[in-house]
Amino acid sequence: MISYAGRTVKVEIRPGLESYNGSSRNGVNSENYSGWSGSFVFVR
Repeated sequence: MISYAGRTVKVEIRPGLESYNGSSRNGVNSENYSGWSGSFVFVR
């Protein structure tokens, strides 16, 4: 867990993927991306 702006956030470390799909949410657009050795997710 990490702390950010006075709040505690749980992060889960995961293995990387061969590729990542871009997305469009909340007015933010991301591009497709090639493989990476590691990734993470925010856990509720």
